[in-house]
Amino acid sequence: MVNTQAGFLSPQLAAIGIALAILLLASFLVSWGWNPKVVGRGLVWGFCSALLIYTLFAATGAGGLRAQYTSELWVNGQILPQVNLVVNTINELSDTHISEKNDLDVVVVGIQAPGLQWALRRFPNLLFTPTLGVGTQPSVVITVKETQPVLAATYRGDGFILAQQPEWSLILPTEYLPWLVYHTAPQQTQSIILWARADLFPGGTLSPATNLTP
Repeated sequence: MVNTQAGFLSPQLAAIGIALAILLLASFLVSWGWNPKVVGRGLVWGFCSALLIYTLFAATGAGGLRAQYTSELWVNGQILPQVNLVVNTINELSDTHISEKNDLDVVVVGIQAPGLQWALRRFPNLLFTPTLGVGTQPSVVITVKETQPVLAATYRGDGFILAQQPEWSLILPTEYLPWLVYHTAPQQTQSIILWARADLFPGGTLSPATNLTP
């Protein structure tokens, strides 16, 4: 893995080296043919301008203004990158099946996530439980991302990323340059599966109820 990343970074490092060499050559030629003070002022102004632009772009990531999530050193805790997508998916199922949003009964099994509970706060028939009761078949079940053959027989499922957090202890020396430019880093993720009962879809039928155990 380290060799692959080093090979991926070698063109980037080469480009940086060439750019620095051109900058030094241009500075030498200007200093030789014109005035060394002009070269010094130009280098200082150029460095300050580049630093200002980088700071402005870094501030957009720190303020959460970017469309995509970036790994920031000063962000403490997890983010929920797809929680709105989970809510919108349930709302679409509810709007299609009942013609009203937030009306489906939702059961969250074996997940303790305050962020998910807050995102689903507008669903009156919401239940957080360690196991799914015998003989119950709620419209929507949310579980951890594990194989659930019992649910697969009665429900249709799709995976989502619930929580995501940078894993700074796993970052390699070759990954510091991509982080400095793109603010990407290894991530620790928590995935879930949203199960929708089969009869909520066109042509789907309701199978006999079964029990889900952790």
